[in-house]
Amino acid sequence: MQTRTLTSPLEYPFGIPRHGFVIADGDLKPTSIPILDAVQSEIAPIVEETLDRNPLLRRPVAFLTCGSNASPKRLSEKLQNAPVPSAIALRVRLENWIPVYGATLSYYGSIPATFEYLPNEIAEPFMVITDDLNAQQLIESEQRTGNYDLFTVPSSSLGYSVGFPIFAFVCRFGALRINGSVQRLREFQKEEGMGRTQINVVRDLLEDIEPALDLGQYARKALEREFAEHFGARVRTQYALEPTVPGWTRLANKQ
Repeated sequence: MQTRTLTSPLEYPFGIPRHGFVIADGDLKPTSIPILDAVQSEIAPIVEETLDRNPLLRRPVAFLTCGSNASPKRLSEKLQNAPVPSAIALRVRLENWIPVYGATLSYYGSIPATFEYLPNEIAEPFMVITDDLNAQQLIESEQRTGNYDLFTVPSSSLGYSVGFPIFAFVCRFGALRINGSVQRLREFQKEEGMGRTQINVVRDLLEDIEPALDLGQYARKALEREFAEHFGARVRTQYALEPTVPGWTRLANKQ
């Protein structure tokens, strides 16, 4: 059975590196691959070269990622019992597609990540390339709580083509807007210090929804399923909107 270390929800997205990493047959391997600039069309040749050095990935598919799947520890856990326990995680600089917090709650009490279309803005999510044999397992993991829909990401919307399918998980309740403003994930922004941490966002939500709780109390109670479901329902009631991802196509299931 897959093991997973229970972590404070306030630590989400659980340790995001500045550069890419490789999981090869279950072993985590740091890489020296720099941030790939899609705006300058640098991605395709680097991806091809990286795949050549990782022959375990014979049927590559990619997931544009801005949450805990970009955490080496979390992704390693998810691939532990996968058919092909390998993946390449590349940090990419993209225009228009920005990692933000979603208007809901995960089952372990974190405000999850999603993408939002913000024209002319730039951010640095990850592109996780793995084998197609692993795809259904990753999809089921993300869709288990009902927070995410799977979308196809056309190369035309990203400005580059890698020669294999690209998918993304998008929060079905849209981007979280506090006082009318989306809340960017600090870990995936171009400039250091830009965006907000999980603690920042949860503190604001507590002030609005559950002012009797402080952050420490929330971190403990959020691990209780009943509380997480109740608090998540209140977040959705107050903040949920349709996601804004023009040009991406929602899929019921990946075939």
